[in-house]
Amino acid sequence: EAWDVLGTDDIMALTEEHLRDLDQMGWWDLNEVIEGLESFNATYGHVKVPAKFVVPSCEPWPIYCWKLSLGEHLNFLRKAQGRYLGPQADDAAERLQALGFEWEESAYSLKDFEMAWDTHYSTAKTVYIPLSFVVPPNPPWPL
Repeated sequence: EAWDVLGTDDIMALTEEHLRDLDQMGWWDLNEVIEGLESFNATYGHVKVPAKFVVPSCEPWPIYCWKLSLGEHLNFLRKAQGRYLGPQADDAAERLQALGFEWEESAYSLKDFEMAWDTHYSTAKTVYIPLSFVVPPNPPWPL
């Protein structure tokens, strides 16, 4: 079985053998991904990481997580459905569960939309949302 790492058909699909080889080469460290998620949770109060989120190169983020494509790594974990968590699979799965990590991406969709809609209405006092509107990445907006 192969997984499309970034969720697009034009990205090379990787087999479990490829993933093990990449893991041995230090392609990614699952502990760094989980620690990045823990820092995201501490910063934003949730673990709903946007797909394109990259860890900023500044405090309070751990220096070894700087520039980590956290959203893409978590997307990969969702696509793999936990089948490839490496040698620390049990510990990693427990840590992810303790954080409230959702294995199904769709678990966030409606809830996020409702939160953004409520925030827009309470700040703009209108139901009209321009097509060009982008949800800001700072409070009171949900990330």
